[in-house]
Amino acid sequence: MVPPKKKKRMKNLLAKATQIEGSAPIGVYDHCVHTGLVADHLQQLTPIHESAAIIAALHDIGKINPEFQARIRGEKSIPGLHKNHALVSAAAVNRFTGGSLAADIVGAHHGVPVLSPPHDRGARFGGPDWAEKRQEMINALINKFGPIPDIDRDSMGSITGLVTVADWIASGAPDVLAADAVSQAGFEKVEVASDLSFADIFRFEPNTMQMDISKMVDQSGVYVIESATGSGKTEAALYAAYKLLVAAQARGLYFALPTMATANAMLSRVESFVERIAGRGTRLMHSMAWNHGAGGGELAPGGSWFNPKKRGLLYPFAVGTIDQALLAAMRVKHYTVRQYGLAGKVVIIDELHSFDAYTGALVNALTRQVVNQGGTVLVLSATLTDAVANGILSTADQRVRIQVPAKTDHQVDLVFTPDDMGRMAEEAFSSAAGGACVGVIVNTVTRAQDMFRLVQAQGDNVPVGLLHSRFTAGDRNRLERHWLDALGPDGQRPRGCVLIGTQVLEQSLDVDFDLIFSDLAPVDLLIQRAGRLWRHERQQRPINGRQMVIIDTMPAFSVYPVSVLWRTRQAIDAGRITLPADTMRLLSRVYERQDDAPDWVKDAELELDADILAMKQLALGASVDARMPPLSDDVVATRLGIESVLMAVGSDEPDNLVRVPRSWMPEGVTFGGLRYADLLLPNDAGLAYSPELGLYRITNG
Repeated sequence: MVPPKKKKRMKNLLAKATQIEGSAPIGVYDHCVHTGLVADHLQQLTPIHESAAIIAALHDIGKINPEFQARIRGEKSIPGLHKNHALVSAAAVNRFTGGSLAADIVGAHHGVPVLSPPHDRGARFGGPDWAEKRQEMINALINKFGPIPDIDRDSMGSITGLVTVADWIASGAPDVLAADAVSQAGFEKVEVASDLSFADIFRFEPNTMQMDISKMVDQSGVYVIESATGSGKTEAALYAAYKLLVAAQARGLYFALPTMATANAMLSRVESFVERIAGRGTRLMHSMAWNHGAGGGELAPGGSWFNPKKRGLLYPFAVGTIDQALLAAMRVKHYTVRQYGLAGKVVIIDELHSFDAYTGALVNALTRQVVNQGGTVLVLSATLTDAVANGILSTADQRVRIQVPAKTDHQVDLVFTPDDMGRMAEEAFSSAAGGACVGVIVNTVTRAQDMFRLVQAQGDNVPVGLLHSRFTAGDRNRLERHWLDALGPDGQRPRGCVLIGTQVLEQSLDVDFDLIFSDLAPVDLLIQRAGRLWRHERQQRPINGRQMVIIDTMPAFSVYPVSVLWRTRQAIDAGRITLPADTMRLLSRVYERQDDAPDWVKDAELELDADILAMKQLALGASVDARMPPLSDDVVATRLGIESVLMAVGSDEPDNLVRVPRSWMPEGVTFGGLRYADLLLPNDAGLAYSPELGLYRITNG
């Protein structure tokens, strides 16, 4: 027990000034105890470490220093002393324990790690009297919560996140009992129905693959599931997640997808799943989620406690972009809160094949972290190379690669044609006029816009649409809904149409074309595009057999590596492929470089290998493994490419937001703005926008 005189002396040490109306200033001891109790309740709901409470309680002992105490009382700051109270907390715990990872945790509770915490000695910490007061406080808190435990490095991030969250909750509800404060913040125990069959959840009987996978995924680890498009991988993964939840081997789910559009499309499927197993909601997580309508006002800026920016992953069930999860593995401020949010969960990563070497390296870092913190990662793909699969499998001891053979194959005829957009527009329109629903998938937004104009010029008796990433949020949502209603599995299919788009069509929408025109692209992407041919069961088709017209854009080297395009062209030169049977053979020919190649291709491959190595090094430098100070959220990149900003078209309404290249910004213009937009259109500039084309340009006012 703490002697009464010392306890009285500690009560005079303040942690919080009056910030909440009606609340008195809060002493360090009271705040530390309140935070420890909050952490204890969080630990009961989301088990991370049985001794999390004492570590959370220690987080603010660094406020016992003369510099902080002077500042909180409005007195003059004392020069020469440490101003970072988190660093002082780390130093005090370091001294008490003789060196402990617990010191690193308390030092990082404000989201910035203290690299190599010092020991609590010297004048900069206030001298021996203040050091003694901090040691007294540590003993008092140990008497309350138990000894400081040994911490392993793998669990350090999630414990730090729990401590941070406990501090946030305790600081926001200083006069509320800890259990009530946790409940008011929205945390509650996840309970799932324990006796549901596959058919109970999904309303149809499972196939053999779906049941086999649910049996194979029986513990924390990495599972790579490779199966053809439309085979039921998504339901297989969700049911495996359900079985882990029932067995108390998981405490939630995050479904990670490559784009906002794919996340939007997946939301309803996961919502239905979660509602049936747990009777609760699912959050949507990406930079425009609050504009999608999912979650209602909770997702709006300034909405519920689980703000998607930092806290969204704390919610038990969510669907979003892979980028939101990757921030848990990157050295940004408060990455540990995201780690805490993912700890012990099932993370499903869909369409892993779509990521470059930089993002792929970050995905591997994320996977290693999730598994080390008791979670499970399920990777879904139809076109995964051995190198990518082996890379992600290497991140865990428990690893399984499940390659599901297709029950049926189908042939796709490939017709090669020169890059004559005018002729392609005529052929696409003619096919649509004959009753076919035609997809035209090109590699750049500019080509898509040009093709749209050319097809429209053919006549007005066929519906023609355009879809790409540069439409405003409202226009893109409207267009996606329209074309899903027309070409989706339950759509009211028109008698002929042409939909032109970029890679969003290969990844994002569950649409079905009778005929596809496609720019030449890497073989895995062509296979994905071919997966949009005859995707849904139809009694009749206006085209005889599956056919994809390949627009030979080999001279246009800027979008994809020239060597990959050359090898793709050689691999598919026969003019017919059988899917999914040929998938692995084609991937091997292209990415394992099985065929001889001209010297210029080999030279390009050497350059590509150097670029891939550089991307992996960049990813390592951006990851938490770098053990360096955090990067700004505005600087860190989950993907390499053109730097873009979010901007408002005409007004700051959410539907008017659009992502544009930063290089398009007028030189010398300053920006101001709303919190939910990176940048606003400045007062002295204008923006011409075509909602039909998704085409805009910035003009000086």
